[in-house]
Amino acid sequence: MFDTPALKGSNTLLRVASARVYSIVKSRDVQHFETALRFLEATFRLLPRLVAAIKHMKIMFGLKTMSQFLHVQKKTKL
Repeated sequence: MFDTPALKGSNTLLRVASARVYSIVKSRDVQHFETALRFLEATFRLLPRLVAAIKHMKIMFGLKTMSQFLHVQKKTKL
């Protein structure tokens, strides 16, 4: 997709960061949800056509809701 070596490197870094965020969300690692949210916001700002705005809003809303739900659930277990 990218022809220049510099862009190939950034493509790799983006893939690694995306995989890390996916891992955070999949494992429901609430401590790192803020990192995932910041990554998604930055990605949307820099690459607005990568994900449709409505999909981005739904993902962000879902992550924030899940974060609050898991936080409350963790407190009730204590």
